Amino acid sequence: MSIKAALVAVVLVLQMAGTQCLAHSKTDVIVFYNGDRLTGEIKSMLGGLLSYGTSPMGTIDIEWAKIAAISSVFHYEFRLTSGELYYGSLAKSSQQGLIKVSTPAGDHEIPLLEVVEIRQIGDDIEERFSARLGAGYSFTKASEVTQASLTSNFSFEDEKGVTGLDGRSTLSDTEDARSRSNRYSLTRQMWTRWPKMIRYLSGVYEDSDELQLDHRVSIGLGLGRSFIDNNRSSVLGFLGLQYQSEKSEPGDKRDSLELAIGTEIALWRFDTPEYDVKMTYNLYPGLTESGRLRGNADVRFSWELIEDLFWDVTFWGTYDNDTPSSSDYDYGVTTGLGWTY
Repeated sequence: MSIKAALVAVVLVLQMAGTQCLAHSKTDVIVFYNGDRLTGEIKSMLGGLLSYGTSPMGTIDIEWAKIAAISSVFHYEFRLTSGELYYGSLAKSSQQGLIKVSTPAGDHEIPLLEVVEIRQIGDDIEERFSARLGAGYSFTKASEVTQASLTSNFSFEDEKGVTGLDGRSTLSDTEDARSRSNRYSLTRQMWTRWPKMIRYLSGVYEDSDELQLDHRVSIGLGLGRSFIDNNRSSVLGFLGLQYQSEKSEPGDKRDSLELAIGTEIALWRFDTPEYDVKMTYNLYPGLTESGRLRGNADVRFSWELIEDLFWDVTFWGTYDNDTPSSSDYDYGVTTGLGWTY
């Protein structure tokens, strides 16, 4: 974020303190293309859904693409598909399909579909936090095989970036053996002064009986770029360096430095049938271990059954061409129920 934008944000926060805007009343107005109007409170907008507080119905979600005009005297942060940030209130626009952001530096009319995120300035910590949990279980009597899985995703957004925690645990139990595979990652994505560019830090823990990996701990940093960011999809690319320390089940220990190359793709739809797809792919060519190549992939498909409850299908895979195991791959497919907050 530029120094100018930061100063504008400070001015707006001071204005809100002086006008008691933190006590946000339900006076924001939405106009739909059929002429209907709705009065309430703009809480946030992300992923093409506007979270909107109303007195009779509580908080509801409204598809952003169905809104013709919107106005509010309160102040927000607006993020565009270009990566630009604006801080201001919402005045009445000159025509449908546009929003007018009023800032101390002047008014800016912006097509609604170019806005990918709206956030209240000074909003509650609870509204910056999101969580997703998924679980699956299966048992086959003929083969006496039990499989259990747990997936999780937690994220918290502040003025400087987003912190995320993702986890995956799978366990297979047979009469002869028990096999496990786990992966947990902690990431921090931070905005930069350049639109569409981010800095990132990451920490990963993983283990796998199939690859005879007792444990691996990785720490990385690098840069990322947003190639697509709109209300239907997003594509991020990452490039950085990563240090890892690992121990195999035979007891061998080794440390190494790797190149980290990755991409994250997200697709979603709120028209019937609703769905949500997230795909993450990473490659780690060895730098201190010549010829070594690792990689992992996670693909999640979700269909909403009822509000906040999803049916999830997740594919995950791990590759390593230098393991003590006879196999270079560990992979699995899990199905189950998911819940979002």
